[in-house]
Parts: sequence; structure tokens; C-alpha cells
Amino acid sequence: MNGTRWQNQTERGHPFFVHILITVAKCFGRTPSRLLLIPVTCYFLLTGTAARRASRNYLRRVLSKPPLWRDLFLHFYSFASVSMDRFFLMLDKHQKFSIELHGQEVFDTLRANKQGCLLFVSHLGSFDAMRIPGIKEKALPIRMLMDKDHNSM
Repeated sequence: MNGTRWQNQTERGHPFFVHILITVAKCFGRTPSRLLLIPVTCYFLLTGTAARRASRNYLRRVLSKPPLWRDLFLHFYSFASVSMDRFFLMLDKHQKFSIELHGQEVFDTLRANKQGCLLFVSHLGSFDAMRIPGIKEKALPIRMLMDKDHNSM
């Protein structure tokens, strides 16, 4: 983020509030937990100077105009929503998600040849959603590799 690597950013969430979010998600589901993300998003948007600057720079490039506060909020909220959705995917509560696969033929070929691959992903989607086809078909084992030391919460 403007010369500062994302790996060097410290975790800004507090375990107590993460626990509240998880409890609300488990007990009440996706919609109430997403509503609870609104004040969380506001907090991170207002207090995250480096993240806000990086978001503004990114949005300026993709929107071809100076982003408004609303654009920044939606960018932060989208990130928070994807993070919350990962929780539901890990709980195997994916029935209400609309998961669309592209490039399925690549995986079909790998499976037919009993080959594996390394798939590099980013926060543009959910790598946790990639597990769903493998779980449903029980034919495509997927193993996640990630840096658990960075922002382990």
C-alpha cells in the first residue's frame, strides 16, 4: 500500500469483536451478520488511513474518476462481505450462494489425467468457494496453502 507491503500491515481487528461477528453469523445467519458489517466497515474506513489511501488509488484507476466516500465504503464493505462469506463456506453453509465456475474444462482434464496443479488466487474472489465443487463431486481434492502468520485472527 503505497510502498508499504500488505504483509507488513498489522491486524486491526479485536478478538472480542471477531467473536461477536462469528456468534451473530452462527446464530442468525448471513443477512444479520452482513448488517453488522456496516458499522465495522465504517470503523475500518474511518480509521484505516493506509488502507483508505490504497483503496482510493485503486478506485481512481478502475473508475477513471476520483472516488467518492460512497465508493470507498462499498470497496471496504465488499472486502468485509467476502471475508464473512468465507466463514459460511468453511461451515459448509454454501447452499444459498450462487457459485459460478469458469474454466471447468481445465480441472476436468487434470482430474482425468490424475494430475494436480497450483492455483494462485487473490481477494478478487473467494478461494474457499473453490472447495465447493470438490466437496460436491468428491472427485477434486483441493488443499489451501496460505500464510497463517499474517493476520492470523
